[in-house]
Amino acid sequence: MARTRFDIKRLGIGDLVVGGANLALMIGVFLPWFDFGTATTGHFSFDATAVRRWMYLPSLASLLIVVYLVIKATLGEAPMPRLQSLVVMAACDASLLLTLACFAKKGVGVNWDYGAYVSLVAAIAAVIGAIMALSRSQRMTRRRLRPPLRTG
Repeated sequence: MARTRFDIKRLGIGDLVVGGANLALMIGVFLPWFDFGTATTGHFSFDATAVRRWMYLPSLASLLIVVYLVIKATLGEAPMPRLQSLVVMAACDASLLLTLACFAKKGVGVNWDYGAYVSLVAAIAAVIGAIMALSRSQRMTRRRLRPPLRTG
């Protein structure tokens, strides 16, 4: 029976960027996003999920992507890497869209806190990493489909 073990070398640069960015996004959603108040009333801050319940979706998508990358690093490349890269790309795009929507919907008298910036940068980095991973999977698919060169 073949032994399976975690090997980070099974992941490409794009996968590593996607994994790191999604970890940051998963944490960033629960950091303080919004801040309001004055010196006399006090300052209050709250995370994105306190106001926008749908911000659990990017966090869940990030968790699933990280789990997928751990499985990929443990078991190796799956039979259809391009399809899986497209699914990761779609999840990262959806997370970016939801994060942008939450970032843009700021109430009057409310300021952004550091969690909003962390999440926004992480979501953008995740999409960039997903593009890198998708282009790598496309190159690998082309190599597999290319007929061998005949010499002689």
